[in-house]
Amino acid sequence: MALQPSSRIAHFEIVAAIGAGGMGEVYRARDTRLGRDVAIKVLPAEFAGDPERLRRFEQEARAVAALNHPNILALYDVGTSEGVPYLVTELLEGESLGERLAAGRLPVGKAVELAVEIAHGLAAAHEKGIIHRDLKPANIFVTGDGRIKILDFGLAKLAPSRSGQPQQATTLVEATDAGTTVGTVGYMSPEQLRGQPVDQRSDIFSFGCVLYEMLSGKAPFRRDTTADTTSAILLGEPPPLLNTRSDITAALARIVARCLEKRPEDRFQSAGDLRFVLQTELRDGQEQAGRSDLVTTAAPIRSIAVLPLVIFSTDAEQHFFADSMTDAIITDLAKIRDLRVVSRTSVMRYKQTQKSIREIAGELNVDAAVEGSVERVGDRIRIRAHLIRAATDETIWAEGYERHLADVLVLQSEVAHSIAREIEVKLTPEERAVLMRARRVDPEAYGLYLKGRYFWAKRTPESVVKAIGLFEQAIDRDPTYPQAYGGLADCYMSLGFSFDVGSLPPTEAIPKAKAAVAKALEITESLAEVHSPLAFMKLNYDWDFSGAEAEFRRALQLNPGSANAHHWYAHLLVVAGRPKESLEESQRALELDPLSPIMSVHLGWLLYYLRDYDRALEQLAKTLELDPTYGLAYWYIGLVKEQQGAFSEALAALRRSDELLKDNTVVKADMAHTLAVAGCRADAERALENLLALARRRHVNPFELALVYLGLGQNEAAFEWLERAYEARSDLMVYLRVDPRLDSVRSDPRFRELVRRMCFPKAGGG
Repeated sequence: MALQPSSRIAHFEIVAAIGAGGMGEVYRARDTRLGRDVAIKVLPAEFAGDPERLRRFEQEARAVAALNHPNILALYDVGTSEGVPYLVTELLEGESLGERLAAGRLPVGKAVELAVEIAHGLAAAHEKGIIHRDLKPANIFVTGDGRIKILDFGLAKLAPSRSGQPQQATTLVEATDAGTTVGTVGYMSPEQLRGQPVDQRSDIFSFGCVLYEMLSGKAPFRRDTTADTTSAILLGEPPPLLNTRSDITAALARIVARCLEKRPEDRFQSAGDLRFVLQTELRDGQEQAGRSDLVTTAAPIRSIAVLPLVIFSTDAEQHFFADSMTDAIITDLAKIRDLRVVSRTSVMRYKQTQKSIREIAGELNVDAAVEGSVERVGDRIRIRAHLIRAATDETIWAEGYERHLADVLVLQSEVAHSIAREIEVKLTPEERAVLMRARRVDPEAYGLYLKGRYFWAKRTPESVVKAIGLFEQAIDRDPTYPQAYGGLADCYMSLGFSFDVGSLPPTEAIPKAKAAVAKALEITESLAEVHSPLAFMKLNYDWDFSGAEAEFRRALQLNPGSANAHHWYAHLLVVAGRPKESLEESQRALELDPLSPIMSVHLGWLLYYLRDYDRALEQLAKTLELDPTYGLAYWYIGLVKEQQGAFSEALAALRRSDELLKDNTVVKADMAHTLAVAGCRADAERALENLLALARRRHVNPFELALVYLGLGQNEAAFEWLERAYEARSDLMVYLRVDPRLDSVRSDPRFRELVRRMCFPKAGGG
């Protein structure tokens, strides 16, 4: 029996009936305590004895009570009065979306504007673990001032957590038994119609039906009978939106179509992602009359930083998996010539930072940043990424991805390609092909590869040897995995080159690195991370200057955003007598990796070889601002100070470097050389004796021993060790023409003969 005006439920005085439905009667009422108008929903007495209706009524109360969001109907009170259950909500003035659509379809701009708010409300519910399950125009209210309110959570259910256990945010229970269906046919997802378990993606399907109807004026699957409607949802496709009106953009049609995919995994994976995509469409669409506040005239995005992906796990393996995924996306984006992408070393400094996107973008000098999360569950990977414009701090794109672990390389490329598409950066056909060329990989091989990269990055003799074993295991699992061969090459390069680990003679380490590169190139020619180390080996081991330049150019063609390739190419250019180009390449590397100590110190090192000592010291001081404990910076400061004749300062810097780099024989040799030229002959000879004794047990670069003898004025011995360095393929031999410590013997015929045998290109040549 309907309640009469002036009757009471608790302290609420009934004013008038508003409406009635399967879940109860709704009245306008007056809260006599607070003096405000409210809506009160009651379960009629004849239904209060029905356990199922009572349970659903109570469930709605709990669902709404768990939510506090501007796009969801607000709950004020709940109770029972004289055996009548009731709940009290805010009183809405306006009309339901169903009533609005009875007058016809909406303008595109208005439809998208309302859709953004609906998605916002759904996202809030889903974050609480609540799935609506009956989203339709009748359960969406448009207030008089144009705001959206989602109503009627009577069929809501609590989504299971990722662990399969109920979440603690609410105490909702399932509304139906497995194998039964609830909802409104015409807006139900295929899995809901089949009585299968549903999650938030079911609401996204229903949302797609609502948005389609707002845009076209017709429900997408509505047919003459319930059976035909059900069949259309399960098997059919709605009429293409682009055919229903001329002012719908292709992008908007794709968004709706993706919501309406039959398989949940093919839809948007969250309402939050959907909302962000719609916001972008709203801002960039053509139908925004009267919404000038949303129109953007922002400059195009031409520089970007991919911030470390977040992973919600305490498992160390999961964390370096997330770091590796970040690195892979950076690497893929860096292949786009028209986009400056900050390198891994710089962005990793912001791991777990509290700084805002605007602050980070300012420090890295980029237009936008990508942030997101990655989750690995069994053999599945989920990534959620957001693209944020730095100037306004607004999300302009968001997307969720889920793939099998074997498709991890495909997923990485897909993320990079989506970002490139969203910022409308121009891709060449080759860049597009490179991004889409990703292959499947054996999941276990991929895991071993990630571990290998982790240990290689530690750069100690022990960690690099461990990395070699991991890369070899990855290759055993998948002999066609080129990145694993690239990792193996990097390890042997680290062991064989003096400015890295340098614990093996080049003649022992570098041939193994070259063999690994050759295997990678048999599999693919399209990896810059293979051509770049090959170029460096051609320069520092083969002394094949033209071959090295060709490989560097190929590497930079494949990945113009590789800071390492620009950095290494600068090595070649300085020894080739092309200082201007060398500086440009080094500065480009620093632009791509602005917070990287190695890129910063390299520019100082380069200025040292160019005899620009004051600028070298300025740059090395900047490196120490980035990292006050960076041993290479003190090392090169010592070399510069020696050339300036400030021997005590040089020795202090070299001693500090020796402390930080721990047992680096090149630093020890440079310290002995400085002692010699500073006139501390006894100390220099004692240091030389120690180095010679050490050389009988392990590798010591003969080029460095030659420098110590030069400092002592023992030129005969110096040339003997330079000849040994030549025979040993010392990587330092390529700097013969530019190292200022060799100035005292440049006129010696033996030196000129060494230079001739090295076959250096003519200064300034290509």
